[in-house]
Amino acid sequence: MAFTIKLMGIIDIVILILLILAFLWGFIKGFGKHGVGRFAFLGGCLVGYFGGVPLARVVMSTSFGTDTLTSFFASKLPTTSSFTTVLTTDMTSDTNQSLMSTALTELKFPTFFQSMFITRATVLDKTVSSALGSSFSFWTLIGFFVLLFFFLTFFIIKAICSKKDGTTIFGENGKGFLGRFAGSVSKIVIMAIIIFALMLVLVLIDQLTYSKGITNVHDWLTRDLTLNDSSTFSIGRLFYNSAASFMNWITLRLNK
Repeated sequence: MAFTIKLMGIIDIVILILLILAFLWGFIKGFGKHGVGRFAFLGGCLVGYFGGVPLARVVMSTSFGTDTLTSFFASKLPTTSSFTTVLTTDMTSDTNQSLMSTALTELKFPTFFQSMFITRATVLDKTVSSALGSSFSFWTLIGFFVLLFFFLTFFIIKAICSKKDGTTIFGENGKGFLGRFAGSVSKIVIMAIIIFALMLVLVLIDQLTYSKGITNVHDWLTRDLTLNDSSTFSIGRLFYNSAASFMNWITLRLNK
């Protein structure tokens, strides 16, 4: 679908101004010695997630994950009827989820976090203990490989960016060309996170007022962000829809 150009709404203009100011602020301030640490931390997080998670999935699919590690965690669980019950053969069965939820409740797991473990269970043709053991195995592997990739990447980036004389590749006081560019990118990312947080508040206000029959806020947002017209691009709508999706995800988890 081709996007058409539209006049920017108030929210679009405000967001654009904030991002431009963030870019200029970062360009002027540069990327100092502490900036290298933030850069290494961000790089570690990205590599940790996009490298560690896929590797954890691969290891989990091997006999080490589905048998050895799963059996280890399953052996640590209680032997009450909630854990020794054999699951049904239907892998998507609501009964399976209910049985695992009951067992997690017995372990005093908060309801909010239970779905994280229920949906990650891979051994579903044995007992509840085996199912939960496979879920615990999955999250253990996720944590191990994500942290492993994070720390490796963090220290490698720190080593690459740092020079023997105590300076960095970003120039003196982080104000070389590369330092100013990195500073601008860093500040834009920070500003984008702030804008997203503000959008969460705006989404919450919209939902609360609309649920009480007050449509002024919702009607204005619909017009300003062209919420009903996906053929046009709006940076404000992009942030708003992302915040709304995140808010709905939280609501669904709380209602489980």
